[in-house]
Amino acid sequence: SAAGRGGLTAGVFNDLATEREVQQLTVRCPRTGCGAAMELGGLRSHLATACQFVEELCPEQCQSRIRRCDLAAHRAACRERQVACVFCSASVPYRQLNFHYLFGCSNFPMPCPHRCGRVLAGHQRLHEHVDRACPLTLVLCPFASFGCPAANRHRRDLGRHVAEAHSYHLQLLWQQQQHPHQQQQQ
Repeated sequence: SAAGRGGLTAGVFNDLATEREVQQLTVRCPRTGCGAAMELGGLRSHLATACQFVEELCPEQCQSRIRRCDLAAHRAACRERQVACVFCSASVPYRQLNFHYLFGCSNFPMPCPHRCGRVLAGHQRLHEHVDRACPLTLVLCPFASFGCPAANRHRRDLGRHVAEAHSYHLQLLWQQQQHPHQQQQQ
């Protein structure tokens, strides 16, 4: 039957010959801008796959409806398109790239917050640098627990302080030995 064939006029005509003649009529695509001419029987297929003026949802999930002829340009500029991070090669949506750099990228170059001049790849390396190596990190004297008041010295100055205060530190250690409970009570 005509209904089983699925044409645009399926089930409209009782006569197969008439339906065949109608399906062979030349029509133009109804989409604005297209104007392609074809047999009526091929219109459904044209609209489903070939017509460049049919709107489709963006395949990048941005929810925009884009004409097929504009899809390539849209995909190149879509905020939801996947891009590779230049520092770690992770695939992230373009709109989240800056967030990824600051909070997700393991290799994003970050300057030392103490402005020592070092630039390190990623949060982990930056934290290790600040905690263990940065010459401008403020540190306590290793004798602070014995009473040395030298606090908040730059790491780069600590060696000089320890060398210059050598006698003072020995005196603090001596006092700690003589009065162990006095220091604990303070």
